[in-house]
Amino acid sequence: MAREQILWNKGWKFRHGDFPAAAAPAFDDSAWADICLPHSFGIPYFMEGQFYVGYGCYRKSLFLPQAWLGKRVTLEFQAAFQAAEVYVNGQLAGSHKGGYTPFVVDLTPCLRFDVPNQVTITTHGNQPSSRWYSGAGLYRQVSFWVGEPCYIDPRDLFLTTPVVERDSAQVLVEAQAQNTTSQPQEAVLEVTLSFQGQEKARASVPVTLAPGEKTPCSLTLTVDAPALWDDREPNLYQATVSLSAPGQEPDTTTQNIGIRKIEVTAAEGMKAQGIDLRQLNLGAIVDVFEELEEDIVNVRVKDAHNDLLVRVYVE
Repeated sequence: MAREQILWNKGWKFRHGDFPAAAAPAFDDSAWADICLPHSFGIPYFMEGQFYVGYGCYRKSLFLPQAWLGKRVTLEFQAAFQAAEVYVNGQLAGSHKGGYTPFVVDLTPCLRFDVPNQVTITTHGNQPSSRWYSGAGLYRQVSFWVGEPCYIDPRDLFLTTPVVERDSAQVLVEAQAQNTTSQPQEAVLEVTLSFQGQEKARASVPVTLAPGEKTPCSLTLTVDAPALWDDREPNLYQATVSLSAPGQEPDTTTQNIGIRKIEVTAAEGMKAQGIDLRQLNLGAIVDVFEELEEDIVNVRVKDAHNDLLVRVYVE
């Protein structure tokens, strides 16, 4: 099956403070506040003269459908400031330090299908911190990822174009395939490259997945007469990456890729498709957003500082 992402932002309980007993499923949180994510429990600077410094605790129940039986269930946090511990049914499932980076916790070993599952998250925000207000708690969204025991995490998938010419190009696919079972698995990595709904290239390679580890794998596709990407014609191909293993449905994900050549020299600086990037006029971002039909757009920007997740609201 294609990995399924499910937002889990609504219906949380919250209270300021550290409550070790709250990890127990039977803990009574009826007096706690009802909140939705994203949520920052520090006091905003424009409302009071002081910040809340300390712990914040979140709780939520999880009812598992039978369709998830035998699947791998992980919880992805876009960020949690500044340190977080994740408990499931009283067991510590994972922890993370660093308030700006996303992280994933595997819930599978702790989950039950016969009773509701209780997820408890304890966070701790420190002040002073890196700036006047750094946020506190689960200040970005949280999602479930449901998939097969053998899979490729999108963060472990890299698509590059090492050879780009007008008549031919190569797309290099590199990945880390995760095997969460206790046995080696004979798997097949297959990649299909499509453009405007038509298949342009396909390749596959066998790979032996070590038990309980990530195994590196790669393959190269050749594209004849590629539709190149540039600032005026941002052509995008769709790369469908599938990992097949015995006893499970193929784990499938699709990513866009533009076939382009980036060159950097001391004399001429950076060029894309032979065009000096210093001469490009990217235009106003609002012109792009006016073409969007969806109400909310998630835009991820990766720069030399923190990993950013920008939510853009289009009226």
